[in-house]
Amino acid sequence: MDVLICGTGFRVTDATYAQQVLGADGRSLSEVWDGSPQAHLGTTVAGFPNLLLMAGPNTGVGHTSLIYMIESQIDYLLRCVRLMRSRGLAAVEVRAEVQYAFNAEPQSRMEPTVWAAGGCVGWY
Repeated sequence: MDVLICGTGFRVTDATYAQQVLGADGRSLSEVWDGSPQAHLGTTVAGFPNLLLMAGPNTGVGHTSLIYMIESQIDYLLRCVRLMRSRGLAAVEVRAEVQYAFNAEPQSRMEPTVWAAGGCVGWY
């Protein structure tokens, strides 16, 4: 045999873990995202202290390496942990206004594209 293909499905936009992750207010990540996932730097989510995602929302782009994205997120994660240690913090969380500002720019740039306005159903 030259090749063995195990096709187990590919549902890149499904974040099944989001149903089990609960925020400070008791709502699940899935409820908060309500079909439109967003995170600051694809890593931290307002209302979810100490939640640091790898390959989170808007990081699986088709024009660059996901490895580069994950390496960048690891750097961000390590900076968060170092900050927590240096200040004796029990938790770290992105402020909602920072997260929303970060996501507003790409969302506005996406509006006139085929992915938002043209009926495209592809994931990127």
